[in-house]
Amino acid sequence: MSVFALILFAMAFFLLSGKASVLIINEHENQHQMNQKFFKFYGYLLLFFGIFACFLVFNHIQWLWLTFLGATSFIMVFFVIGLNRRIN
Repeated sequence: MSVFALILFAMAFFLLSGKASVLIINEHENQHQMNQKFFKFYGYLLLFFGIFACFLVFNHIQWLWLTFLGATSFIMVFFVIGLNRRIN
């Protein structure tokens, strides 16, 4: 779980630092602010989930781990769907 927390922190840093704008090549000028809000929202969400993953390193409650991994998977799916909408 600690490796997973590090991955979540790295993704949150990538999204919050503004480096994620390279993912969207054909960006219109009026979309830039909305894309930044999109990346910041998911960056803060992943930061929160990274902190929660650090909490789960010390708590070995199996149903909480599975719920956390399921919620993280759904967030990643929604992130990819939202990113796909912004690219097209």
